[in-house]
Amino acid sequence: MSSRGLLLFIFVTVITVIVTVSESRELIRPFNNTISAVYVFGDSTVDSGNNNYINTVFKANFPPYGTNFANHTPTGRFCDGRLVTDFMTSYVGVKENVPPYLDPTLSLDELMTGVCFASSGTGLDPLTAQLFDGVITVPKQLENFKEYKTNLEASIGKNRTKTLIKKAAFLISIGTNDIAVNYMSTPLRRLTYNITAYLQVLLQQLKQLIEGLREEGAHIIGLVGLPPIGCVPAVITLYSGQPIFGRPCVDTFSNIALDYNNKLQDMLKTLQKPNTILVYADIYQPLNDIVHNPSKYGFEKANVGCCGTGLIEATFLCNSGSVLCSDPSKYVFFDAIHPTEATYRYLFESIRPTMDRFLKKLSQMISVWVPPVTGFVKINVDATLIVESSSSAEDVATIRGLEFGIDKGWRNIILEGDCKAVTEGVLGDNDRSKFHLLGHIFEEIKTLATSLDSCSCSHVFCENNSVAHALANPPSRASELYSGTCTQ
Repeated sequence: MSSRGLLLFIFVTVITVIVTVSESRELIRPFNNTISAVYVFGDSTVDSGNNNYINTVFKANFPPYGTNFANHTPTGRFCDGRLVTDFMTSYVGVKENVPPYLDPTLSLDELMTGVCFASSGTGLDPLTAQLFDGVITVPKQLENFKEYKTNLEASIGKNRTKTLIKKAAFLISIGTNDIAVNYMSTPLRRLTYNITAYLQVLLQQLKQLIEGLREEGAHIIGLVGLPPIGCVPAVITLYSGQPIFGRPCVDTFSNIALDYNNKLQDMLKTLQKPNTILVYADIYQPLNDIVHNPSKYGFEKANVGCCGTGLIEATFLCNSGSVLCSDPSKYVFFDAIHPTEATYRYLFESIRPTMDRFLKKLSQMISVWVPPVTGFVKINVDATLIVESSSSAEDVATIRGLEFGIDKGWRNIILEGDCKAVTEGVLGDNDRSKFHLLGHIFEEIKTLATSLDSCSCSHVFCENNSVAHALANPPSRASELYSGTCTQ
C-alpha cells in the first residue's frame, strides 16, 4: 500500500459462457444496472419516426429536420436533432437514442433495449388522431406494444421478457394536440364539453393507457406534463392578435395546460400502487422560463421558429425549400410548433433531479447486479481512502480495473462504479474534464479505453455495486488487498 494511505479494491466479474464476441469498434454508451429498456408513447414531442411508416402527410423525414442529428439525418423527429427522450435514454445508460418501433430494420438487441411507439399529431382523444390524417391513436400504440411483447416472447422467452419489461421505463408525453388543435381550434368538442369536462375526458383516456401498460407488466411509468401551449409560435400567430409584432404568449392556452397538469398530478396520486412507480415530470415551468428569459439560456429568438418565417411552418410546410436560420441553437423553437435540440437539452437538464430521485428509489427496489451482454466483460470498481478525497481513490481504482482487464486480453469492457463524480468526469466533455482537478486521471482512463474494441463507464448505486463496495470497506482490511475474478 502506498504512503498516501490509498486502499484500492477491485472486483472483477466475467461471464464464462460467451457465444459470440462483438466486432464493433464503436464506443458504446454505458450499460445500466437498473433500467433494462425504454418504451415511449405519445405525440410529436417524442415520436422518433413512426410516422415515416404510415400513410400520413404529417412526417419529418426530410430536410431541414435532422440538420443537427448524427450525420445530419432527418429521422422523422420534429426537431433539428435529438428529443428529450433520447437524452433521457442515454443518461440512464440504455442506449444513445430511441428508435421507432415501426422501423423494419431494427435488430433484436435494438428491440430489447426499447423502442418508441409514439406518433406525431395524435392525442388522447381519438378524434384528434382523425383530424391529423389517420396518425396512430393511443389504443393502437398500446396494441403495437402488445404485438411487440408477443414477438419478444417468441424470441427470448416469456420469463426473460417479463423481467425485461418489469425493469423497463415507460414514458408518456401527449395532450398538446388535444387542446391546441382539437378543442381550441375546432368546434366539435366544444359543442359537447366545457374545458373542465374535456380535461377529465383526456385524463380518463390517459388513465386507461396507464392501466393497459400495467396489465402488460409495466412497473415504472413516467408522465410528462403539458408545456405552456400559448407560447408555441403557431399558437401566437393564430390567436395572440399580434401575429407579426410583439407576439406575446396566449395565456388562455397556457392556463389550460397548467390546469391539466395540476389535475394530472392529482390523478397520479390516486393511481400509485406498491412496488410500482408513477413519476410526473414538469416541463411547463422550465420552458416558460426559457421563453420569457431567452438570453438567460443563450437563446436569441423565443417566439418564432428557425424554419421559414417561423410563424406557422411545420411538417411539410417546413421543407428543403424553406429558409433556415443560421444557428438553430439560438432559437427556442425549430419549426413553429416544436422545440430545437438545444431547448430539449435544457428541458432534460431540468428534469434530471427528478430522474435521479426516481433512479435512487428504483435502485433500492431492485438492488441486483446485472451481468453484461454476451461478448463483454464487466469490471466493478470501488475504493476507500483514509486521507484526501474518495473520488481520487475511485479514479485510481478505475484505472487499475481497466489495466487489469487489458492485461487479461479482454477487448470489450464495461466499467461500473458508485462514484458519480468519476463517471461524469470520464464521460464528460473533453474540454470541461481536462480543467477538472482530476482531469489528468480522466484523460488517462480515456486513453486506455481507446486501445479496446469497445469500452464504457457507468455509474451505479451502492446497492448494485455491493461486492466491490464490501471489498473496499472497512479500511482496516488493508492487509487483505483483493484483486480477483468471480465466475458466474
